Amino acid sequence: MGSVSHSVEAAAKRSEYNTQDDIEISKAAGLLIAQYGEEAGTIAARRADALFREGNDEGARWLAVFRKIAMTHP
Repeated sequence: MGSVSHSVEAAAKRSEYNTQDDIEISKAAGLLIAQYGEEAGTIAARRADALFREGNDEGARWLAVFRKIAMTHP
């Protein structure tokens, strides 16, 4: 999941949400879907949850990836 993590981390490094963030989130969602298929949403949600439980703000980006997956692959 290295390239997915890289995409999410790239988005997390920017402090303001912008179009580039949406592109990175879409890219990460696409990579997860390609790699894990129907399980992609579950994987993104679990990662977001784990990061939130750690107090890591990157969880917000993974939540955005989960939302993108849910919107495009219900």
